[in-house]
Amino acid sequence: SCMIAHRLRCRTSVRGYLLLLIFVLSSASGGHCSKMKAQTKPQKSVAAKQQNSMSELDRYFVNVYGSKRWSELREALEKPTEHVAWINPFCDFQEQTASRLLGEEKIFDASVWKLVRYSDKFSFMVQRDDVPSDIKVNMPPPAPIGLRQLHSHYVLDGASPLPAISLRAAPGSRVLDICAAPGGKSLVIAGGLFDVETSGAKSMLTSNDRSQPRRDRLLQVMREYIPAELLKNAASKDSGSYQRKFQGILSVTGVDATLWGRSPATCGCFDRILVDAPCSSERHIVHGSSGSSWTHSRLKRDAKLQGQILQSAIRVLNPNGGRLVYSTCSIAPEENDEVISKIINNSRLAKGLKILDPLVELQHEALGGLLQGVERTKYGAIMLPDKSKYGPLYWCVMEKTISGAAGTAWLESESDSDSENQSGESSEGQEE
Repeated sequence: SCMIAHRLRCRTSVRGYLLLLIFVLSSASGGHCSKMKAQTKPQKSVAAKQQNSMSELDRYFVNVYGSKRWSELREALEKPTEHVAWINPFCDFQEQTASRLLGEEKIFDASVWKLVRYSDKFSFMVQRDDVPSDIKVNMPPPAPIGLRQLHSHYVLDGASPLPAISLRAAPGSRVLDICAAPGGKSLVIAGGLFDVETSGAKSMLTSNDRSQPRRDRLLQVMREYIPAELLKNAASKDSGSYQRKFQGILSVTGVDATLWGRSPATCGCFDRILVDAPCSSERHIVHGSSGSSWTHSRLKRDAKLQGQILQSAIRVLNPNGGRLVYSTCSIAPEENDEVISKIINNSRLAKGLKILDPLVELQHEALGGLLQGVERTKYGAIMLPDKSKYGPLYWCVMEKTISGAAGTAWLESESDSDSENQSGESSEGQEE
């Protein structure tokens, strides 16, 4: 009887252990499933949000460009960005930099890249037209060269240099890049602004960005490409052995772009201003960049901010022939021509302000390839990647004079038919 009782106890214990094990496993499995559900739910929510965002974006731009043009433009936006390389004119062997990059430095392959030289201060490497489309071309990374060990070139979208060149910042000018980070356009401006010797007033470039992280990156770029003697508060370096010593001051500031000119002392203090305004940047959204989404309400907020920044820039623009270039990488008219329209139709802000031909500084045979596919709009020009290899990029050129009346002289000289032909896909429903 004792033996039988012992066997019963053992069987009961084994059964109990089995039941306990089954309970534990089932609980763990259930907990894991609930965790998976908890993780899946937000992922589905994010995916649904992105899908809704893209649907709203498609509906909006079909109304702007028409279904056919928008289909082509959207497909072009989905492709990788086409880049060019700005050649750093501050390297010690300025005139030889481009040829050395193609030759003995062997940074660029001459069978893939060609030199586009607008002037000694504006040179770019662009991909050759005869490179087969099925060959993947990688842009060579910048490399420190010369005695100063400044970086050889800066990589940027092929349309990006155009607003900076349109600014026509000559030596001796006081220039403000009001939304400068990450710094590519400031470099292009600096290349044309600073010279070995400047008669009269020294050239001044203020590269501004409110965001501390973006400003840190901006300052890093300036230190990699700009001679130390130009950088305000930069660590001093012995430049005695350098072939050239540059004159002028480049400073990096962190002022809110909407607040320039609040002090009467700062009004009219800049001869040239670039407003490369923050925008909805549809190409990044179409590429599915992390955290990016598109809504019409957000576009309206961007347009409002752009108008505030533009007003701020106008306050500090020299009234005696000061030039301002407004640009965005948005394809939405609300962030482009419509921002300019609100300024032009404001009698106080528009006093003495004139809209210039956006291509007036770009009529150079060397830039023909960069300008391919450019389209005029009511107040400016836009480069879209379905017509051009580059972009998107919109820009408008303005000039301010005390005695001048607000207007669009370059437009008024054109016939109505010319304006209609150059304004884009009006038959497709494009608003400009």
